[in-house]
Amino acid sequence: MPAQQLVEAWYKSVQEDVTGAGFTGSWQTNHLIIDGHVLHDSPSNTFLKGKQNDVPFITGTTADEGTLFQLFLFLGRNDVGRYKRFAEKAFGKARDKLLQTYNAADNDEAGQSACTIFGSGFFCGARRLARSMSAIQPRTYRYLFSMPPKFFLYQIPGIDNWKELFKCFHAAEIPYVFHFMALPGMEDEDIVLADQIAGYWARFARTGNPNGDGAPLWPGYTQKEENYLVLDNPIITNHGYKNKECDFVEELETAGF
Repeated sequence: MPAQQLVEAWYKSVQEDVTGAGFTGSWQTNHLIIDGHVLHDSPSNTFLKGKQNDVPFITGTTADEGTLFQLFLFLGRNDVGRYKRFAEKAFGKARDKLLQTYNAADNDEAGQSACTIFGSGFFCGARRLARSMSAIQPRTYRYLFSMPPKFFLYQIPGIDNWKELFKCFHAAEIPYVFHFMALPGMEDEDIVLADQIAGYWARFARTGNPNGDGAPLWPGYTQKEENYLVLDNPIITNHGYKNKECDFVEELETAGF
């Protein structure tokens, strides 16, 4: 298909459903990229088939991934109808089963359920990636960042109580990965954690292994142990993050399409 025709088709799809365009498909946004490269399959299918590149791999999430996206879905006002329309788009025929577990009896419950589902998209996506990569690559690592953030990375007008609303929000770990501790509110414990996290990433970039220099051991992910590193104060190892929730979500995704 010529590039211009592709752009026109994409633009038409957005115009037909402006309110839902950001939630087209399951956990995928309606973005179009033309850069001269062609992917023969979706990244999710590539990983499911085990055809991804066999390279060392890190994946992970923050503890409260869904909070920001719940705000974006409802534009600041929880709404049962909008939540149910999202559930229809994301899970298709499995919508009713989803709503039995993540109910929306009123607007507040709709907001909480949406927050949980969006979080599951990240948590369960990380598990799926880690499982697929660990089947072909022993140097696969998973993390959970749960340190309460001291600084809000997003400029959202009218939001003052961000710590209560968003908790350990999406991308909260990024200042620690890049050791950007000049942000307001950062304390000594943040600098100590940033030293460790930046060290993990730097060693991984150099050698494909984040361990070394006296840092707490980050064990490789295995499907048997499903271990992950909790990036917090202190740094610890845990296993099987939200497995029951992710099993349910994957069951819904299979039933819905």
